[in-house]
Amino acid sequence: MRKIILGFSILFILTSCNNSLDTFQYEMEQGQLEYSKENFELAKYHYQKALEQDPDSKEAKENLAVAAESLKPNMDDSSVDRKTLTQKELKDTILDYSFESGGGSGDYGEIVIQFTKDGEKKEATFDGKSTTFEDLDGDGTAEILDQVPIISDFDFPEAFKPYWIDIFQFDLKQEKLINVGGPRYSGFYRSNYIPSLENTIAEFQDPDITLAYSAMKEIAQEVIDGKFASEINGEFVNNRFLEITKEAMVKAKPEPSLEIRIDDFILQFNQNLKSNYPYRHIPKDDSVPLDMFRIDLTQNINMACVVNSDGNIKGLILNGTTYTKDDFKEYMKGIIGILTVLERDNQAKDEIITALQHTQNGEKSIVKNGKKYVFKAIGTTYGFSVVPEEQ
Repeated sequence: MRKIILGFSILFILTSCNNSLDTFQYEMEQGQLEYSKENFELAKYHYQKALEQDPDSKEAKENLAVAAESLKPNMDDSSVDRKTLTQKELKDTILDYSFESGGGSGDYGEIVIQFTKDGEKKEATFDGKSTTFEDLDGDGTAEILDQVPIISDFDFPEAFKPYWIDIFQFDLKQEKLINVGGPRYSGFYRSNYIPSLENTIAEFQDPDITLAYSAMKEIAQEVIDGKFASEINGEFVNNRFLEITKEAMVKAKPEPSLEIRIDDFILQFNQNLKSNYPYRHIPKDDSVPLDMFRIDLTQNINMACVVNSDGNIKGLILNGTTYTKDDFKEYMKGIIGILTVLERDNQAKDEIITALQHTQNGEKSIVKNGKKYVFKAIGTTYGFSVVPEEQ
């Protein structure tokens, strides 16, 4: 118990010291800000408060004296150099941050930064969105947290678009914002950003919001884990977001198929016809969006199988240019082979054959068990195809 009390006492003392230092720095900065505005009375007040925190501070005493001297009426400007505080004590420092919203649901506006540089008070402005300011790393200077809306195919109202938080620091030397987002701010992503996404997901229970905001959670976790070596900014995050959501949507919505893999189909097709037809693989190229296999039945008849990325057949096409009765018999054998593999129900096979026969010229089709069967004849050229019903 004594160890716990002692540890608490040390922690309390350290915390008190840190608070005193923070208060001293705050009062000094406020004094500098008011002095730059020539609010000498307020500047004097803040320097007095700073001295209460650190009575031995030479800087606070000197600044207090300058502020008090500046309050004297009918003062001869030559008796005190009012620029002394700005040039020597203020040095180059940031005086104030603000965000001026332009209104509207997007909350776009202007980031305004007031600062002193080379003894002059200056102001810089930048475009922003719902911008806030917070000292994330405890160095006494606020980081600039700016929302970056994610561009996607999701049809969200402006207020509900997923967003990333770009983290900036203002560089006094270059007078511009520097993106510093990354693993060093893991605490912010873990304690602030991710919980805000989780709250939105829980509140709306909407599939699209869940998908989009979960993707942003995944990206934040990747940043925390130090996965990315490149600069973490809104553009980079947007591209990563599109990758994640595209992959998720493919998994959530399988590609349409005939629900049989190409290898299984070829095996059963050959077994049912009690013969082995040669077949060859046509490599993927610009003209074939998905892998295609072609089975050559005869010199004049071939069957093409379009295959999804998961290996399932998306569609079958049986092509034939018949010149003899034997060619036509082989063509019909191919159709029977396809039906036997895809339709185990003999009644269904008979219905399909009956519906598609006696075609001279033109096209006939029938939908059976989620598959659309089409037979087309033009002169001596025949085409038989099978695709999932929704296509």
